[in-house]
Amino acid sequence: MTHPLFAVTATEIQSLNDEQARELVARLCRAEATRVGAIKPNTTWGGDQRAKDGGIDVRFEADDLPNPTTHLPSRRIGYQVKAEIFPPSKIDPEMAPKGVLRRSIVDFAATGGSYIIVSTRDSVSDSALSDRLTAMKECLDEHGLSGKVHLDFFDSRRMADWAEQHPSIVVWVKNVLGAARAGWRPYGPWAYHEQDTQAPYVMDEKVKVFVPNADEGSDITVAINSLRADLRSGATVRLVGLSGVGKTRLVQALFDERVETGTKHLSPDAVVYADLSDDVDPQPTAMVEALKDNGHETYVVVDNCSQELHRRLSEIVAKPGSRLGLITVEYDIRDDLPEGTSCYRLEGSSDAVIKELLVRRYKHLTAHDVDRVTQFSDGNARVAFALASASERSNELAQLTDDDLFRRLFHQKHIENDELLSAAEAASLVYSFDGESTDDSSELVRIASVAGLSIASMYRHVAELQRRGLVQQRGKWRAVLPHAIANRLAARSLANYPASQLIEAMLDKASDRVAKSFSRRLGYLHSSARARAIVAEFLKPNGRLDELETLSNLGREILKNVAPVDPAATLSCLVRAVGRAEVLKLDAYDAQDFVQLARSLAYDAAQFDDSLAVLRAFAERHRVSDRNNSSHEAIYSLFTCHLSGTHASPEHRASTVLSLLKSPAALDRDLGLEALSHAFETDHFSSQFSFEFGSRKRDYGWAPQTYSDVKRWYGQFLDIATEIVRQKNDVSDAVKQVLGRAFRGLWRDAGMLDELEALSRELAADGGWPDGWVGVRETIYWSKKSSSQKTMPRLQALEILLAPRDLIGQIRAQVLSRGAATLDLLEDDDGDAASSNPMAGYKKAQAQAEQLGKIASSDTTAWAELLPELLTDRASEKTHRFGVGLGIGLDEPAKLLAEARRTLEEVGSGRVVLIPIRGLLQGWHSKDPAAADAFLDEAVTDEVWGPWLPELQCAVGLQGKGLARVMQSLVAGLAPNFQYRYLSMGRATEPLDIAAIAELLRAIASRPNGLDVAIDLLGMVVHSAHEQGDQFVRDSALLTGEFLSDVDFGTLDTNDTMHDHHLDQLLTFALSNNAPSHTDEAVLKNLLSWEASSSRVYAYRRGKYLTPFFKLRPEMTLNAVYQPDKNGSYNTARALAANRDSDRDQRPMSFLPVEITLQWCGQSDDRYSFIAETCLLYTPSTNETKQLSDIAGAIFNAAPDKSQILRIYVSRIPPMGGSGSMAAKLRGRIPILDGLNTDADERLKQTIASQRARLTELASRMERQEAEEERTRNATFE
Repeated sequence: MTHPLFAVTATEIQSLNDEQARELVARLCRAEATRVGAIKPNTTWGGDQRAKDGGIDVRFEADDLPNPTTHLPSRRIGYQVKAEIFPPSKIDPEMAPKGVLRRSIVDFAATGGSYIIVSTRDSVSDSALSDRLTAMKECLDEHGLSGKVHLDFFDSRRMADWAEQHPSIVVWVKNVLGAARAGWRPYGPWAYHEQDTQAPYVMDEKVKVFVPNADEGSDITVAINSLRADLRSGATVRLVGLSGVGKTRLVQALFDERVETGTKHLSPDAVVYADLSDDVDPQPTAMVEALKDNGHETYVVVDNCSQELHRRLSEIVAKPGSRLGLITVEYDIRDDLPEGTSCYRLEGSSDAVIKELLVRRYKHLTAHDVDRVTQFSDGNARVAFALASASERSNELAQLTDDDLFRRLFHQKHIENDELLSAAEAASLVYSFDGESTDDSSELVRIASVAGLSIASMYRHVAELQRRGLVQQRGKWRAVLPHAIANRLAARSLANYPASQLIEAMLDKASDRVAKSFSRRLGYLHSSARARAIVAEFLKPNGRLDELETLSNLGREILKNVAPVDPAATLSCLVRAVGRAEVLKLDAYDAQDFVQLARSLAYDAAQFDDSLAVLRAFAERHRVSDRNNSSHEAIYSLFTCHLSGTHASPEHRASTVLSLLKSPAALDRDLGLEALSHAFETDHFSSQFSFEFGSRKRDYGWAPQTYSDVKRWYGQFLDIATEIVRQKNDVSDAVKQVLGRAFRGLWRDAGMLDELEALSRELAADGGWPDGWVGVRETIYWSKKSSSQKTMPRLQALEILLAPRDLIGQIRAQVLSRGAATLDLLEDDDGDAASSNPMAGYKKAQAQAEQLGKIASSDTTAWAELLPELLTDRASEKTHRFGVGLGIGLDEPAKLLAEARRTLEEVGSGRVVLIPIRGLLQGWHSKDPAAADAFLDEAVTDEVWGPWLPELQCAVGLQGKGLARVMQSLVAGLAPNFQYRYLSMGRATEPLDIAAIAELLRAIASRPNGLDVAIDLLGMVVHSAHEQGDQFVRDSALLTGEFLSDVDFGTLDTNDTMHDHHLDQLLTFALSNNAPSHTDEAVLKNLLSWEASSSRVYAYRRGKYLTPFFKLRPEMTLNAVYQPDKNGSYNTARALAANRDSDRDQRPMSFLPVEITLQWCGQSDDRYSFIAETCLLYTPSTNETKQLSDIAGAIFNAAPDKSQILRIYVSRIPPMGGSGSMAAKLRGRIPILDGLNTDADERLKQTIASQRARLTELASRMERQEAEEERTRNATFE
């Protein structure tokens, strides 16, 4: 169904003139060819409709047409376009003038082509269409070409239908007819000073476009190619850069076939454009929603689009089923882009391009004029054009000073007006301002007071500046633009007024919005001495921004905005701050602004160390903070080869990592290890951090430009790693692991072959390098097809050199190495690729690990040395199987366990992993159950082993005395609740009968916060119940009912989705596998008591646990729920029965059986109203248009008072909230009324018609309100 925004009427097609009709057909051919994937399509058209053109107005050809359509039926098509009524009598003379068939039609017959007559003035019935097609066919028959040419006739309605399939073409049609949607345009000359799409795009070889995740600016051709590829792939794109640098012209070039790149140009017939500086209707969100619903591939360009609007549009484009490409353009550069957005930043044009544009457009300028204007414009084409436009005579600009040129630029061809200049200077102090409100507290009054002007004068001057193109408008907001002019005006303003006056007016006595806007402008004025002085005053000790810990949200915004003006003072402020304990007490969220600011300040090499010190101070406080914004990630990011955001040299950063690794502080060593790991990264570079810093020109930090730079970077870090390894200190082994993991990249990408060989020889001679051996094997495996014959022998030699030579080395390489898991996928000893049978490789690796455990069991020295490594964060399935081997092979496992106990006491529980011990117990128990049981008996009350008892017991199972030990553990109280979750894993309860499971559940549930664990445990019991026979299922169902009838649901953590899932599963299981009983009633009573309690009044999805009861025990549940409150109302009943699950568009009563519900309602008329108020009103679907649900229809049909039911349904139709357009949702629900059966009641029919009209009008009012709200939200510069 066509969205109303893209509806085209036959009348509109009939209004097109000859030329417009031909262009419409041509545009539709091109768009259709793109949509169906035509191979090398070509569409030509032109000329007067009555010219002797061979009878073909639009010609389409393609090398191949894989998916023919009604409109493109073959590879060669001729369209004869007639903007006139074209009856059958005109067809033969048109096809065969003077009795001779046109040569073009004969050619189509020879090639299997098509001939289509398009009459844009005709509107024919089916029979009339048949008459025209018959006339065409008879003409061919007369000339002996029957069936040789595909024939068709398109009238105005068929052309309108075709156009509706291509939204961009619809926009074009509306535009040429003067009925355009306000502000929306098809492909055209969108850019400033552009008049014609045929004007060539000047390729600026020197301009730089910073593309996503690249640390160097790309040339314009690379950027265009990347932009096209991103948009084709469905990514949302954000193009930013200062006003006047050519952003819109660049976007225009994406659709220009003459601008050739590796990625084909985007279709100019599939794009719509809006500039939010204009009055746009519908608003972009409504247009994009409509385009998404339309379902056709379309590109949307939104110019001057705010960050917030970009975010909302991105959310729409990202919805399933969308075929849209989105690119938004704005001068404002922010770093909080939504996921999936690719951000491109365009720098100013080069002098050469500015000169070429000036010479082309301003013929009166001399070479000296052009040079001077180019120099002054500093890459801003808009400034250059404005200045050139202000000149009328040759050579008058060449000799002017910068101040003279600025005054000429400002005053243009008008008489100089100092009061106007003062108004502009004051207005430029803020990034934007409200230009309409004029009351005493308005922003315009405040700005006028700074300039010493009356509000009337200020208002008049702003209007004049707008007429001159120096102020732009978005809704009520105004801004001095472009920035090159605004910043110069603001700098003049700072120089012309006392700083104290400006600060009082724009900060101290201003609204938060004005204060923030003023600070943003200040942040762009780093070249102004007055701005630097003001910011230095803010940041000095005891200055207004000095105490970071007391700053409000506004204060933080101001700090971030002004920091680029004086980076040194900002860093000094941060350094002082982290010396105060209060700052380091800030939580991770509040600290993240300071963390990101410190990272930005590390850009200059001279500030790197102090910035790192600030980050390190926060890292010490926020060890478990959000990793997406943590100080840890900020630190690591400074040590990457690309996208580091700092110009500290490789030597400087390598020295810093070395210092961290040598530090006595554990945190420093951890940071050093992670920084070293990042330094060794060789591919897939990316960054989550912003690289913008006010108006300072910045790149992405130091990056290698040559192969020698690459060697320099990685060589520095290999040197410090080697130094640490040689020292054999606390981090030496960890550094070896880092080197092992980095081996493949360093070898393949960085080309550090000689260096790695030397390091391998050194380590092989000094005890081996298991992680290096794994790294070499990975490199051999993944590089087989790409490595040269020279490289592979060297790798194979290293594999032999580093292969473990003793038992400890083998265990470390094959069991403990962090890269050991990949060995499962590598070639086995016979040279067969394990990747062809991954499970075989996995099983073989596990068997090898167990065998190594058995061998190690007879080598006390080996297992004693390895035990600390086994117990601290090296967990894997291999360490478990290694433990199994130890347990089987050890003569006295108790000795190893005693040693392990001492290790646990020393290390503490935080970093301990007992997977190897679980394996050992499993192996020991299989060999000597009595001895293993004796150990576990003692472990129950042991102060070290006791907290781990449930985990240890599950390793050998709950059979025998296993359950008794767990029950004793519960009494002893040493093990925390989470340990009992091991009982839910691996079918641990399978050896237990129902009575034992019941005993265990009640014991766990009786512990504080134990119900969550018990619910999870019972959930896993019923999950596998069917595999243990029908009797077990029945017993489990009975147990579940009895258990749930007695628990205190108020202690359940319903925010945990797993508990939520298990409880729903348990209720369904109990009701499905037992006949109705008093137990069901007890569970329901318990559940309702909880759901009706005060703690659940505002609960999310309140009543959802009643869903299984409504489905499986409907009558009992309806009777239990439909009970009055103390005040006689049924509010609680309605809330429990009708609370909507917005994720699934369902309610607790969604699965209520219709027949039973009708029987229940039949007992009392008031019940019909209750069900009408709470049932599912419409069938859940992804379609916008909803249909009446079966139960709602049945209730209406059966109710004695249908008018009452109708009133209830109508009251429920308007949406009460949620995301997206409420008006669109309401329109989609109105058809629900069509499902009501009113055949026998004319009065009801009239009532429904009246309500439909009322709801339709309500939807229209909501649409207007939403459009106005959206317009207000979008009309912003900040």
